[in-house]
Amino acid sequence: MKGWASIRYSRALAMSVIVVAAIAACGGGDDYHAYGKPVSESEIQGSWTSDCGATMRLQPDGSAQVAGFPLRGDLVAQYSGTARWNLYKGAGWTSVTDPPAVEVAADSTFESLKLAQVKGRFGLAAQIGHVDHERYCHFSRQ
Repeated sequence: MKGWASIRYSRALAMSVIVVAAIAACGGGDDYHAYGKPVSESEIQGSWTSDCGATMRLQPDGSAQVAGFPLRGDLVAQYSGTARWNLYKGAGWTSVTDPPAVEVAADSTFESLKLAQVKGRFGLAAQIGHVDHERYCHFSRQ
């Protein structure tokens, strides 16, 4: 019986390693960290670049220029051109269910970018793919 217990333990260990590797490959939960501090519109304005190849310039008048911007959470459906943006206040800076976000409207749709910590600094995060996968396109200042 000692042999069977060893085989079961080895299988369980192997499955655990496979599950952890699969979660890591999909981005996992460590891919996004909420910023959680008040941010003004002037702090959002300016040039941003992302780790998924997208760039955006958010102007003080609410206009924007974007390139390679992921639409509808899809890196394939990218948009380049003019857009509009605004700082959505949500239910407040401490809200878990309705936090503030930057909304970018382009090509008759809009994306909601979460206020995030990107490499320990203030950034923005656009969710990519299905909600359950928690993958993000991270924007940081140029």
